[in-house]
Amino acid sequence: MTGTRVPSGAAAPTTAAPAAVGNGSASAAAGAAFVAALTLASALLPGIDEVPAGFPASLLWEFRLASLAVQTVLWATFGLVFGFLAERALVPHPAPKEAVQPTS
Repeated sequence: MTGTRVPSGAAAPTTAAPAAVGNGSASAAAGAAFVAALTLASALLPGIDEVPAGFPASLLWEFRLASLAVQTVLWATFGLVFGFLAERALVPHPAPKEAVQPTS
């Protein structure tokens, strides 16, 4: 399914661009073409059974919770580190004072 989303998403803006009907109508036509392509792909492609029969539901649930926890920690760490580094980069530093040369 992802194999159809990416090309359809890339082709959607260019599909309606030649139609000289205005920006709003061109965007609506591109969106409609994108939805139509995905609907057609969903109807024609076979269904996916991701979990075989007899697979323990509790194990699947634990995996999903662990995946969610990993994503939470990952993005929280990215946010905190980026925030710290951005704050350091954006705070103006005072210009260093020039050394005064003694006059003798």
